[in-house]
Amino acid sequence: MRFGSGQLVKRAVGVAAGVALAAAMGGVVPAQASTSGSTNGCFAWWQDHNSDAHCQPATANGYYRLAGNCDWQPGYIGNWVYFRSGAWSDGWQAFSCVGSVTSAGIEFTG
Repeated sequence: MRFGSGQLVKRAVGVAAGVALAAAMGGVVPAQASTSGSTNGCFAWWQDHNSDAHCQPATANGYYRLAGNCDWQPGYIGNWVYFRSGAWSDGWQAFSCVGSVTSAGIEFTG
């Protein structure tokens, strides 16, 4: 099949539009995961819309909670949870944002 110059241009534009649409729909790259600094062995992890808390292990007896910020809504402050020194726990608190999590961390009180 032979194309005239007008058909070839239309075909090239159609292919380019399809490639651009596919890149726009599937080209969203998830944000890199982030981790807060350690608070007595406990830390927050977040990526995109979600965050959760981990102790690996807690190095001090006391109350811990997850706190974080979202870019399009009020921040999150969890309830206090008691851990003994040496306790391991993954995902003991979590929150999600409508937009993105911009920061998260662990608060501690003895």
